[in-house]
Amino acid sequence: DLDDDDDGQCDADTQAGSGSIADDTDCDGILNIDEDYGGPLIILTSSDASDFCTEGYSIVDSLTINAITTDPIDLSCLTEITGDLTIEDASAVSVDLSNVVSIDGAVSIHSNTSLGTVTLNALTTVGRYLWINSNEDLSSIDLSSLTAISEELSFSNNQLFTHLDCPNLITLGGAFELSDTNVEVVSMPSLQELNDFNTEIWWWNNINWSLTEIDFSGVTTIGRFYF
Repeated sequence: DLDDDDDGQCDADTQAGSGSIADDTDCDGILNIDEDYGGPLIILTSSDASDFCTEGYSIVDSLTINAITTDPIDLSCLTEITGDLTIEDASAVSVDLSNVVSIDGAVSIHSNTSLGTVTLNALTTVGRYLWINSNEDLSSIDLSSLTAISEELSFSNNQLFTHLDCPNLITLGGAFELSDTNVEVVSMPSLQELNDFNTEIWWWNNINWSLTEIDFSGVTTIGRFYF
């Protein structure tokens, strides 16, 4: 019995993690884990990410990564972001968000000098827009499970990126802009409709005109098309 004095609280000498996310609040000897961080999270170093995951959290209100070193950022413990994801001005060479299934807000990955890869292979839905802009070394972002973006998709000025592949994207609620890029292949074979009056596809100022293949084989309706 962890409550020897029957005061309704675990005894001080047996209480686990008092004040932390892992408290034995019912004194049954089993830790009760609160997976929701309950606020915004800012990551500056790989140690910040490691410490966060060690605490047992898997849900955050919003996530901002401004990594100040080139060390990889591993946040594979996260499964859900109920607000925005922002990766900006980060020096990290990679960001692992491989278990995030949903992002309820916007995704903005921009102005990163060393970022080479972003792993979002489990992500299925983005609740607002997805912007991937001005990343000098970005060559890979895994969006293989993504099915829906509620607003626009903007992809620009990522000079090392050659293949933009969203094989399972079905719904795009806003415009698709591809500009200032060396992308050779755009593949979205599952996309079905671009029939909103505000939906536009823009390709402009594409350096060296590297684009050789566009796969929108599932699309039957396009509202407006600008090339």
